[in-house]
Formats: sequence, structure tokens, C-alpha cells
Amino acid sequence: MPAAASLAHGSIAQTLSARIRDNILNGAFAGGQHLREVELAGLFGTSRTPVRHALAANEKDGLLKYIAHRGYVVRAFDVIDMDHAHEMRALIEGYAARRAAERGLRGDRHQKATAAIESVDTLLQQDAPLADVECAPCGGQNERRGLTL
Repeated sequence: MPAAASLAHGSIAQTLSARIRDNILNGAFAGGQHLREVELAGLFGTSRTPVRHALAANEKDGLLKYIAHRGYVVRAFDVIDMDHAHEMRALIEGYAARRAAERGLRGDRHQKATAAIESVDTLLQQDAPLADVECAPCGGQNERRGLTL
């Protein structure tokens, strides 16, 4: 295959990989669902070769499981998997916060961070349960967004 064609397949495969990943993460492709190359090629309007590469990339990322002679299946995640992902995110966010503290923040980011901290302090000083308090940075919404307070 010529180099230009290889690059074109590579960028298409990267785009498809991102689209498949998005469909998995937003629930359009459910855990345990079998993903067929031909159907995905039709869905995304491309040939099977970049779909095959995209599926392999998502398997490498842990979102799909390859079953010999059957193809790719969307991996189902349980509570333990989600707990591990939460732990990893906490580690990464802690590292990012440390790096930001070491390097400092640009003026505009410093102002936004200060405003967010002040908003949280105000919320915590109120007597009402947090679920009943309107949050200005959240656009006045008072939903918990899946967190247990």
C-alpha cells in the first residue's frame, strides 16, 4: 500500500476509534454487545480495514474484548472496575494539581479557581443540605450529579 494511502487509513482509523469509544462510553454500544466489522463500516460509511484497526485500538484500551472466531465484544464494567477507574482518576488529578501548584497558574485560571473555591466555601457555610442549595457556578442547578453527599 502506498504511504499516502496508509496515512489516510491511519487517520480514518483514529477517527473511527474515537467514535467507537464515544459510543461505548455513552452507552450506544452496550456491555456484551457484539460489534461486527461490516455493520460498523456501513454505520460509519467506510471500508472494513479502518474499522478493523479501530476495533483493535479499542481492545488495546480495554473497552473491547476479542473472542477468537467471533470478533469483538463490548466489555462490561462492574463496580470494581469503576472503583479502580475512580482511584486512577484521583491519582492523576492529584498529580495534575501538584504540577499546577509547582508551575503556578495564569491570571485568568487563577481567578476562575479562586471563584470556584469561594463558591464551594459559601455552599459549605450554609445550613441547608447541599442538595437544596442553588449553585451559581453550576448555572443555578441544584442536582447532585450522581454524588453521595
